[in-house]
Amino acid sequence: AASHSRHLLFGAQSLAIDLHIDAGSRPGSFMLAGQIIDKSNPEGPFARATVSLVDGDIAISTFETNEFGEFQCTFELRPNMKLHVVLAHEIVTLPLEVLFDPSNPSSSRSEE
Repeated sequence: AASHSRHLLFGAQSLAIDLHIDAGSRPGSFMLAGQIIDKSNPEGPFARATVSLVDGDIAISTFETNEFGEFQCTFELRPNMKLHVVLAHEIVTLPLEVLFDPSNPSSSRSEE
């Protein structure tokens, strides 16, 4: 089985979202680790962000970042999954297929 490891950095509004994804222990499962940085307040204190894995309209799992903006989770990939980040009044949704799309260069940056 090919190991799958990707690292991407997204910019959205004042947030920088650093994602690292690795193949999990079971086929079809993956481990997602990330860090969310609020560029408008780089010195902190960091407000905890709520991160959800969403399939369609259903949140499969929801968790909070720690005091450094870090989070990690494991998940099984489904079509149309999205990562939903809520920090203060900012909401960012990232489709997870971009993490698996080979035409998307690793460590790609998207600035709005």
